[in-house]
Amino acid sequence: MFKRNIDVVLFFIILIIVFLCLNVQYSVIQNKEQYSDFLETVISFSSLTTAFLFFSVTLIPLLNDRAKLFEKLDTEKKLIENIMLNTEMFLLLSIYTLVLYCFKLYDIEIDNIYFVIWYSIICASIFKLIRTFYFLTINIAKTIK
Repeated sequence: MFKRNIDVVLFFIILIIVFLCLNVQYSVIQNKEQYSDFLETVISFSSLTTAFLFFSVTLIPLLNDRAKLFEKLDTEKKLIENIMLNTEMFLLLSIYTLVLYCFKLYDIEIDNIYFVIWYSIICASIFKLIRTFYFLTINIAKTIK
């Protein structure tokens, strides 16, 4: 699984290096109300995405038995693996954001590296979600032609 998804791992590492080189600041923290809203938005988005991805993992095997399209695609295992990895990434994002939110509640000082990792997780998760959607769309388009 790791070898097939090395692109996401490399993308994540490159994002961390780029964000550190650019010295990405967490300027949102200057306004605590805006920072809270941002954290809550990320938690809501990643939790909703995790729920939809878990739903799709349970739905695809059921569709495979009934739909001719999934029989022709023959990519069920690869697709489910992509969706599961993406689900784990968004679950990690939710947990990490909750930890940052708890730090904010208790007024614990947060270093810049935590925000760089957080931004990188957000970008890598969205990148993997787009790649999974693209993979599914391309395979369906090839099957329809």
